[in-house]
Amino acid sequence: MRLITGPLANATVPAWVAARIPFVAEMGFGPGTAIGVIGADEVPLCGVVFHDYQPGFGSISFSIAADSPRWATHNIIRQLLAYPFEELKVQKLWTATPHDNERALRLIKGVGFKREATLYRHFGPATHAIISRMFDGEYKGRYCREHPSNGRQANTTKSA
Repeated sequence: MRLITGPLANATVPAWVAARIPFVAEMGFGPGTAIGVIGADEVPLCGVVFHDYQPGFGSISFSIAADSPRWATHNIIRQLLAYPFEELKVQKLWTATPHDNERALRLIKGVGFKREATLYRHFGPATHAIISRMFDGEYKGRYCREHPSNGRQANTTKSA
């Protein structure tokens, strides 16, 4: 597996992701940056679009779609999250997920996102949006080896 970024990703991935999210479809995402994940056979597995970047607030939203769960390795997730947290230096990454998309909500929770709010009727009269977020410290603690909260605890016992 490998990531595709840059002009190729920005030209192809947003439409691929939008086509797989019913409430987005042909509306698209507006300005943003896309990253794709492709398999060894060059078949797209997953796409992420980072949009609604608010540099003054240090926040950005993302939308994700996948045709296969094979993409979801710790290393690929770390690489995808590195864009907002390491390149853009945001303090908060968030997403809105339909309340009835249990598979997506399990993935988001498994990656380390926390449920923050419910926006009732956000995706129409019968579909609420679950807002989930990850802060930069949570990303560092889970995905960056050099972060003090990731890995072994410091040895605090006294020597005799």
